Amino acid sequence: MIHVHRYHLVLRGAWEKAIARSTREGVLVRFRMQDGVVGHADLFAWPELGDAALPDLLSKLTSVVADESVGKNSGIEAGGFSEQALQSLHERLEALASKDLSFRLLPRLIDAAKAEITAVRSRRPVVQGSALNHMTSISVPSLAIGDVMAARRGGFPAIKVKTRGSVEDAEALARLQGHWRIGLRLDCNERSDRETLLRFFDRLPIRMLEQVEFIEDPFPFSVETWSEFHRETGIRLALDRPSMRLSEEELLAVFRDGAAQVYVHKPQWTSTDLARKLCDKVGGLETVVTSALGHPVGNLYAASVACEVAPDSVHGCMTHLVYRDDEISSSLIASKQVKAARIFGNGIGYGLPEKSLQQIRWDGLLAKGRG
Repeated sequence: MIHVHRYHLVLRGAWEKAIARSTREGVLVRFRMQDGVVGHADLFAWPELGDAALPDLLSKLTSVVADESVGKNSGIEAGGFSEQALQSLHERLEALASKDLSFRLLPRLIDAAKAEITAVRSRRPVVQGSALNHMTSISVPSLAIGDVMAARRGGFPAIKVKTRGSVEDAEALARLQGHWRIGLRLDCNERSDRETLLRFFDRLPIRMLEQVEFIEDPFPFSVETWSEFHRETGIRLALDRPSMRLSEEELLAVFRDGAAQVYVHKPQWTSTDLARKLCDKVGGLETVVTSALGHPVGNLYAASVACEVAPDSVHGCMTHLVYRDDEISSSLIASKQVKAARIFGNGIGYGLPEKSLQQIRWDGLLAKGRG
């Protein structure tokens, strides 16, 4: 049995000048097992970065679930999933995602739900330990002196900023240099280029340049161009979204050959099994786990993976801070799982207050007019 709940989040600032939307929409997905245990997952799409639109993702999920061999004949909607039926759904979604990367979010829903189902049955929290995080800023213009000061007071080791590496962004960051004294992580989402970034770094004050920990997805990936840029600048490069387009063997070569020095793993995008293999096979690989900027359920799932695959790294699972405070973010704070820059496990499963997940409207995925 699958139910969905739509939610909206309001950004504290504009995502980019070219994108006027300040409100983002996501969907919580709840999987019910035959023994009554439920597992939650967060479906939060970024069509700007290659995901299918949210309605298309829900439509595709519905069509797979409604398949007679998975849905109606197995009694999923009536009595909940058997272990076999949930695994079958997972395999079908994996097959779909392997053919079309825009649907790569769908099989990861099962991963998140299984994490909670397993934790609930073991009567423990999903997050085992604690994950230390950087603070995320959605754009340089939205980053103010007060944000930098708050990050430092909160014990955040670094601030990660979304940027295309423009001269304007470099000048805006330069105006903050007197208050910085904190690590700087840059994320370009493959939307910049070599020349633009070289100009950006030329304009960045030396003190801030020394604080740059890495630049994530600087421009479209290739082993040659990334390797050359790293040799030219000495700045570490972090591989995030391009990893979805690479095989395990290709990824191993990327890190062993030094084309990228940091692996950014989003459990809501890519399989954590792959992250485990990379960490095992590439000695000393720095792995940073980040959430998809959606619901606290997604943040907690990402934090659980961070504690497992890279407990000593600084991660990016506190992305609720990019949105205005509301009932959703308050539920995470009320769960007592957030303290300064760390996310801890608490309670059973995802550990959110009962009202945040149970006393909200849920619609059956296969019901007419769902969502």
